[in-house]
Amino acid sequence: MDLLELFTRTLDVTLPVFAMVFIGIGLKRLGWIDSAFISTASTLVFKATLPTLIFLSLVKADLSVALDIPLLLFFAVATLAQ
Repeated sequence: MDLLELFTRTLDVTLPVFAMVFIGIGLKRLGWIDSAFISTASTLVFKATLPTLIFLSLVKADLSVALDIPLLLFFAVATLAQ
């Protein structure tokens, strides 16, 4: 993987996040959204859409990779050793 491909992949992941943050800041400054909307939207995201996204990701996950017993044992020992 060359440097340009790595940079492009990094932008593919981070650019939408930063775009949403800056759009939100802009809409707040323009007065199109207020604190009540932000509170309601945050509640909706954390109680409805995010759990749904996590559930769908788990349903689509390849469990043969996730259930690698030696790897799970390593993580358990490393966690307990701390």
